[in-house]
Amino acid sequence: MKEIIEILRELKGLEWPSKCGGVVYAFGIFLLSSTVITILAKTGILLGTYWIIGTLLSLQLIHIIFWFIKRNFFYDPSTLTVAFAVATEETSQGYYKEIKKKFREQIATYKLQDDIKIKELPTDVTFLDAKSAEAFILKKGIRLLVWGNTTEGNIGNAPFSQFNIKLSYQHGVIDKEKQKKFVDDIGMAIQRRAWGIRQPDSFHHLIVVSGNILEISLYTLGACLATIPNVNYLLKSVDIFEQLQTILKERKQDINFPNLQVVKQKTRSFLRDAYTFLLMFYWGRVKNLDKAIEYAEKAIKIDENNFNAHQNMAVFQWLKDKKDLARYHTERAWRIRPGHPLPRFNKAFFFIYDRKYEQGLKQYKKIQYAGDTNVVDVIEFIEKEYEKFGDNLGLLFVAGWLNIQYADQARGTTQIQEFITKAGSDLAYTVLVTEAKKVLAARII
Repeated sequence: MKEIIEILRELKGLEWPSKCGGVVYAFGIFLLSSTVITILAKTGILLGTYWIIGTLLSLQLIHIIFWFIKRNFFYDPSTLTVAFAVATEETSQGYYKEIKKKFREQIATYKLQDDIKIKELPTDVTFLDAKSAEAFILKKGIRLLVWGNTTEGNIGNAPFSQFNIKLSYQHGVIDKEKQKKFVDDIGMAIQRRAWGIRQPDSFHHLIVVSGNILEISLYTLGACLATIPNVNYLLKSVDIFEQLQTILKERKQDINFPNLQVVKQKTRSFLRDAYTFLLMFYWGRVKNLDKAIEYAEKAIKIDENNFNAHQNMAVFQWLKDKKDLARYHTERAWRIRPGHPLPRFNKAFFFIYDRKYEQGLKQYKKIQYAGDTNVVDVIEFIEKEYEKFGDNLGLLFVAGWLNIQYADQARGTTQIQEFITKAGSDLAYTVLVTEAKKVLAARII
């Protein structure tokens, strides 16, 4: 029994997935199983020769299979894995374990464990150059690899360990010019590549090193995920950048993060663009109004002059029956881009809704160029509003007038004719009836 305990003690301190660990564990399993068989024989339980050989071989085969899987198969279908492979000297191994431990703890603290998986590689998996590191992550399905080595020495008679860190990562940028810009942006974020830890301030230095590695890793990982043309990856990227922004708010410019302000600006810029895309995605494709509003609010919070966010929020708030907010966001969009057709469409609609038909018609006539405005969506919106407010024939007129000007002329003609019939001699619609007849006359000619 003492032999078994001694063997277990030896195996406890050895890393199983390493090559050395695989050999030692195999030998340990053989000794343990042989000892158990011997003990059984002494108690009167005898096994046949074939049973003994079969048992020993089966245990070794099971061990080899699981060891091979543990060492070689890191593939992650969603490729959200972060792995560490820093070659350390014996004196730095304790620091290295603490760095990885603190990295995991911070991932949990910022609730990113659903977005980021951390893979523990065997300590004998190391790299001498970027080419071999990149080949490894492509083969193993790892999104971000933190690798490098350590340099040992003394400063003022105190032990000193320098961590020389490099990052290899997978991204989805194919165009060579864009790829170069993307890599340059990553390089901008990780200007510092070496951090030192020395006695007696090792605790503080560990916090600094692990924190810096977390920051540059989050920036790199978030940027990589954003390059994949899939909204689920973009959402994970947003999660990562939001937490990074939270971390950076508390950071101060120092020698450990010399380009902090640039990284803050790029993080903010990414989130602004991502929020704008997501509000359009959830409204235009998914038709999830609440989600669209959520991202519009985020976009405005991070950039109060976000034209697209204000313009879309005007529509969203109108649909939520918050008409005052709809008007407010229209005015904000107008002040950001005076004369732009989108807020002008809104302003014209409000006049028609308020039954100020002459002013509304003037606004519509001022739209000489619709630009990138999806006028069909505008018309569909007005048609739905007419269904809700059927007593306001001005909405029917506008739908027909816009159809003739920009979209379905046949449908527009029918709507204008219906408007003239329903308006009859109602003086409230005189200016619109006059315009309607003029439009129909031009269509006949």
